[in-house]
Amino acid sequence: MLGRVSGIAGDRHVDHFVSRQGEGWTLNGEKVPGLEHLIDLDLSFTPATNLVQLRRVSISKNEPVQLPVAWLDFDTGKLTELKQTYQLRADMEVWYEAPSVGYKGLFALESNGFIRRYPDLWEAEQAL
Repeated sequence: MLGRVSGIAGDRHVDHFVSRQGEGWTLNGEKVPGLEHLIDLDLSFTPATNLVQLRRVSISKNEPVQLPVAWLDFDTGKLTELKQTYQLRADMEVWYEAPSVGYKGLFALESNGFIRRYPDLWEAEQAL
């Protein structure tokens, strides 16, 4: 698993490289201890990375599934564990919670599993 975030946000330059090699995770070439048990990478600024978990794991209706991730916090530039819970509520609707960041909401999904609506944070535009 590899991830790179590079660009300009406001007045600061951002450049992070995240890698999972063997049993561990690195951030900008430095090993980050304590994340060895995590499989997926989540970039804090996009719902696109939730798609990885939603496609990798089968989620049964009304059965919560714990899917912690290695989470690149865009604001701090740190890689930490983010505990997440997903629960299928209806076709194309998944309840999501990430308690450590104080977020919960009902995701609306596209047929391919991509999040169409991430309440209070993101919503896909309708195709013309």
